Amino acid sequence: MYIVASTTHKKGQARQKGNVELALKEIKTGTKASRTFSSSDSVEEVDVPVEPHTILYVDGEGVHAMHEETFEQLAPLDGDLFGPLLPLMTDGVRVGLRMHDGVPVGVVPPDIVTAEVDTVPPTSTGSSVDKAAKRVRLVGGHELSVPDYIAPGDKIVVRTSDLAYSRRANEDKKRST
Repeated sequence: MYIVASTTHKKGQARQKGNVELALKEIKTGTKASRTFSSSDSVEEVDVPVEPHTILYVDGEGVHAMHEETFEQLAPLDGDLFGPLLPLMTDGVRVGLRMHDGVPVGVVPPDIVTAEVDTVPPTSTGSSVDKAAKRVRLVGGHELSVPDYIAPGDKIVVRTSDLAYSRRANEDKKRST
């Protein structure tokens, strides 16, 4: 059984049909493979249940998570399972883990994650009209572009679909008052 890590669609030329190239990862061994399928091929999709977990912390051993219903703490999870989302996995983030025979094989992240801004490059004096965005580093190490008014210590909301800035986390509180 394989997990699809990524897909690439290749258009056919003239009368040739297009192909889909899949980057695959074998569930039990982690072996990576690449397979190409034509548009007429079919692949059996397996329903892998998703179980709710909360991230406890991340350290050198991996990502530590706890099942939300049974409170069972898993053995440290390999950071590769989270891919580019790893820097956003901080204490209290709720994720779904795809489980196969008791082994986590995939992550279903929340749509958004709240993160704290760690470092911000120094701003130059002058008009802020010229510079609408700047790169910042979050506490987990992820870097992204944010509006110029974001400062160190600010909490921001990051979309997990594209790992981009969405809004300030405290904007919702300001609107309600």
